[in-house]
Amino acid sequence: SYLYISSKPFYEAISVAIKIQSDKNAVLGYPTMNLYGINFTIRNVFRRYSNLLLWNGKQSYSNGFVGMLVYSFIFLDNQDVVSSIKRAEIEWRNKLKRSNESGVRFRLFGDEIVNNEIFVGSVGSLPYFLTGFLAMVIFIFLSILHYNQTFLQTVFLTLWTTLCPCLAGLTSVAIFSILGRTLNPSILITPFLILAVGVDDAFLVLHKWFTSVEIDSLSRLISVLVEIGPSITLTSVTNICAFMISSFFSPNAIREFCYCSALAIMLDWIFQILVFTPVLLKIHSCSFNISRKGNKRCKSPFKSYCEFLMHPVTRITLFCILIPFWIYNIYLALRMEENFTPQKTIRSDSFLTDSLPILENVRNSGLSRTMYSWRDRAFIHKQVREKMPEEMLVYDYDCTLFDIILTARETMLQSCVITSITMLAICTLFIPSARATAFVFLSMISVTTGADMDIIVTISVVMAIGLTIDYAEHINYHHFVMNSILPPIDRMSSSLQAITYATVQAATTTLICVLPLYSYNVYMYVTFAEAIILCSIFGLLHAVVVIPFLFLFF
Repeated sequence: SYLYISSKPFYEAISVAIKIQSDKNAVLGYPTMNLYGINFTIRNVFRRYSNLLLWNGKQSYSNGFVGMLVYSFIFLDNQDVVSSIKRAEIEWRNKLKRSNESGVRFRLFGDEIVNNEIFVGSVGSLPYFLTGFLAMVIFIFLSILHYNQTFLQTVFLTLWTTLCPCLAGLTSVAIFSILGRTLNPSILITPFLILAVGVDDAFLVLHKWFTSVEIDSLSRLISVLVEIGPSITLTSVTNICAFMISSFFSPNAIREFCYCSALAIMLDWIFQILVFTPVLLKIHSCSFNISRKGNKRCKSPFKSYCEFLMHPVTRITLFCILIPFWIYNIYLALRMEENFTPQKTIRSDSFLTDSLPILENVRNSGLSRTMYSWRDRAFIHKQVREKMPEEMLVYDYDCTLFDIILTARETMLQSCVITSITMLAICTLFIPSARATAFVFLSMISVTTGADMDIIVTISVVMAIGLTIDYAEHINYHHFVMNSILPPIDRMSSSLQAITYATVQAATTTLICVLPLYSYNVYMYVTFAEAIILCSIFGLLHAVVVIPFLFLFF
């Protein structure tokens, strides 16, 4: 009742013709078909009809193959109507799935079908996240055994180490649900993301707790909060800022994910300070051996490592590696091409992976075969738009995707610059040292990778900037608060001793958590996994190699 124009009569005629195709009353053909003596023009319904023949210099068609059927209709612009159309798309899709026609294979394409496939891809990622979660819990348990606790105490600490990040992620999702926000599939992965990066702070707290020389429980707690509290506060603030900046340049679904992740990181910081750290008092009341160092004047392995970094050969080697590495990263970033396709958001085994290229070929049938890509079409659209008078608008069905492609470079540049400036400003507030801030900036350069420049990569890079400098901030902060009258090697060795073990644990748990996702067959999740993996690897290398080397050199 709300349709102005519809292809329904043509489809009814085709349906009847298929059922009685052996009868002389139904003759399927192209560009016309005949049903009970009535001719139907079906040029706008059949697309990609094969077996084109030339007869006396004119085009004619024999029995052949139809690549796609197009159902067109125009309806009222009303929210209730749009909702009805979306429900109808899903109903038609399910009906076509059950169809067993031998001569025709049906595939339905529509906006709601694409959204449904994206949701299916998101649900399909859950087993990979759960696999990473279980592997990470096992690693946390084995890591805590290093502190010589009883089995029950180790289980207790493992539970609380994973509980705070999980609780923060689930609470943020619950808050969004209470506020009436739409829980899209990207929001549902927030608890796993926070779990992957949230346990980093817990490892630092645990390491300081068990290596502290204070006997009194209150003194030990104060020591942990004074030395570790500002460090984890700094990393939490930078991560929150990174996600908030990402939200400004993102489509609505990704924006909600950024907001939810920022809220979850803030809650995780609160739980780490107000819940996890006081819980350690329970462990302190148990019987365990406090680490005490004797009066042996044995040389620290961290001091030997710092002396190794100061060696002339080591200096030359590292500079020969770092300078080309940073230059090459900048070169790769400048060579990135703007591009985006809907296939990047769905599973590679989805029927849309095969159907979308067919749809694109049909829509681009009037273009050269070299212009099938979305990127080429977007730039052609831009050129046409620039040649039109200001009072005229150029419209295309895919304008939304074209805008994503055309604005990708500007969006990435703006987001990266703003994120970097914000991170440096925050680091300067917590660590008022020009050297430390400069080294943090060099760490951020190392997260750039060669890939297509699209909204998914943009968000991953901005997120990577926030996550990667976590490692750099820890070593910079500990070096800054260390006694400045100590010799440079002693000062740096003490800083490394305070953060190295916990940093290695944090990087390893993050890798273990997201590594299964790397094998998932959805570009969006693979890119996310790649970003987190590179964050962990480069962040760890900068924390234990690059930044100590630069501090000792300068």
